[in-house]
Amino acid sequence: MTDNPMELVSPVWTHLSDVVVERAEGVYVYTSDGQRYLDFTSGIGVTNTGHCHPKVVAAAQAQIAKVIHAQINVTTTSLSSTWFRRSSR
Repeated sequence: MTDNPMELVSPVWTHLSDVVVERAEGVYVYTSDGQRYLDFTSGIGVTNTGHCHPKVVAAAQAQIAKVIHAQINVTTTSLSSTWFRRSSR
């Protein structure tokens, strides 16, 4: 068995550093030994608000308590119906 978890996934998933992120907050990611790094690679889920913005966390927790995943082409939720109506204006 390998100590490098990236050796266990498909080679299409490239890996550019050895940093293992334990948590993130705002624009920073932290390793388990407390090292802090500015997250220059933040993706679409955190670019606007940063990691773990309190309002985003609260909204996600509230939604997850109701429905974690509803396949949109099979079912509709009240949240998706509201979004469809608002976005069609």
